[in-house]
Amino acid sequence: MLLANDVNIGPSKYDNQYLDPLKLYKVVGKVINDNRVISYVVSCEQCRKDKELNGEALFTTSISNLKGGQMPCCCSTSSLKTEDQWEVLYRRALTNLKLDFIGWHSYKGSKSSALFKCETCALDPEMYGDGIFPTGAYNKLLLGQVSCGCTTNFRNTKEQIVIRLRRLLHGTKYSVLEESIPDNVKTNSTVQLLCNQHGLFKKFLGHVLYKESGCQQCAKEAAS
Repeated sequence: MLLANDVNIGPSKYDNQYLDPLKLYKVVGKVINDNRVISYVVSCEQCRKDKELNGEALFTTSISNLKGGQMPCCCSTSSLKTEDQWEVLYRRALTNLKLDFIGWHSYKGSKSSALFKCETCALDPEMYGDGIFPTGAYNKLLLGQVSCGCTTNFRNTKEQIVIRLRRLLHGTKYSVLEESIPDNVKTNSTVQLLCNQHGLFKKFLGHVLYKESGCQQCAKEAAS
């Protein structure tokens, strides 16, 4: 999709019904380059209702596309959008999730990754810094799928896991051997803990974080 204000527009002598038998558009001009007509400019009244996204809703297309009923505007799900238009769509999707659009993490059209700020995560700067996270593609945003420290699908870094374990084990008889935590840490990773009574022992990280399981020797002594 090319917005008409990006090109040189001349008047069109073609009849609207001939160019657009479906009567979806109003043909308002033609695009001229080196005295050649390269495409036509049409106006979409439906798109004009959303000026933030579509401006004056002027789009370029060819005669064959118009006669074939191919929509050149945002009414089509396959229309090409500008970076500014994608920013509007990503910003709206994040606003619906009560999140703030910050900018682009990487721009790839509908598969872009935007940056958003979670105000709740920002309250814990030791864990989440300034609370800014990347999104997935646009279709995932529409499904409400985002990942930050508040969500269950958030994957912690090794540094964040260390902080969580320090907090969890603070005031107990256990401490974590931080060098035992792998860089690509997962919940099924094995970590080493130190019991101040029985020494080192190994546990799955998920068992420590979610089941709060500890030293087996301590458990046996408590049961006896």
